[in-house]
Amino acid sequence: EALAGAFSMATGAFLASQAERQVHLHEIAKEKEEIRKYPKEEKEELALLLREDGLSEESAKEVVKILGRSQKAFLNTMIQKELGLEPNPPGTPTKDAVFMGFSYLLSAIIPLFPYFFFTGIQAIIFSIGATLIALFLIGVAKGKVASLPYFKSGVQVLLVGAGSGIGGYFIGILLPHLLGIK
Repeated sequence: EALAGAFSMATGAFLASQAERQVHLHEIAKEKEEIRKYPKEEKEELALLLREDGLSEESAKEVVKILGRSQKAFLNTMIQKELGLEPNPPGTPTKDAVFMGFSYLLSAIIPLFPYFFFTGIQAIIFSIGATLIALFLIGVAKGKVASLPYFKSGVQVLLVGAGSGIGGYFIGILLPHLLGIK
């Protein structure tokens, strides 16, 4: 299941990243075409956006005039201000797929490794313990990266992950009974 899940997650990440890039590039192409077809209206639109950001009408017009000297600068500014996107599309589908697949596989190994050394209830207890420790450590790492309180972040990820696991376990038990599957 761990390998199948890793491939499934990698495939999903690849497709999601690819779709995001395609939509991003499509929106940029549309904006580029609008600038080509309607340059005056697009300049007025940018001036309005700049005024909404707090520039005076005179300053907004001056900025638009300066940006208008470079097609690339004008397009990039419109992409950012109007579309709320970055000029360079996000992610790379292959890298995202490899990262997601490897992360899933690595995460799946944590609850499985006790079963290589123990059996029965002992393996279950060590598996749950290893998973809870890993969730807490992931939260601590998240806290460090995001400059959040380490302990609080660790507990948050532990609780969310444990809640998800418990919920999945009970759904796995209840759903077959609700559907009449034995």
